[in-house]
Amino acid sequence: SFPTRRSSDLVHCLFRTQDKFGFDVAGKVIIKVPTASQGLGGTGRFDYSGFALASRDFTKWGFHGDFNGGVSAFSRPNGPGYDNQVLLSGSTTSPIPGGRWQYTNELVYFSPMPGQDYRLTTMHGLSYAAHRYATYSAGVQVALHGDIPHYQVLLAASFNLGHL
Repeated sequence: SFPTRRSSDLVHCLFRTQDKFGFDVAGKVIIKVPTASQGLGGTGRFDYSGFALASRDFTKWGFHGDFNGGVSAFSRPNGPGYDNQVLLSGSTTSPIPGGRWQYTNELVYFSPMPGQDYRLTTMHGLSYAAHRYATYSAGVQVALHGDIPHYQVLLAASFNLGHL
């Protein structure tokens, strides 16, 4: 099972845009604030993550790609120090003719950590833009390797609240 970890973006910065560089290139730093006691699966310590993010619209009709890499330092629940984990992911999104539907697929790799083998998953999903402010999504995540559930159904609703 996955431990619950609350986090918040400390810094998320766009360094270059697709117009000038060919890809949108960004970086993100996340700090997990210790909110759960050890009895509830928490560590009482901070965790740290850093990510490099790249994305690109490959065609005028909306074929899009996202490519991410990151490293995290997770505090050990029963001892001092941290365990490091690398994440690599790539995904593509393709609009489906008609304008409101799109198909997304993703491949995600997590490096091994003590007591945990590496994890490799793929996700395939559909999104429906009901309104310019509301999108609904459903997908299936399939475990290709690792000690995680073989299949997971994913459901999401996204709402744009404007420029807050």
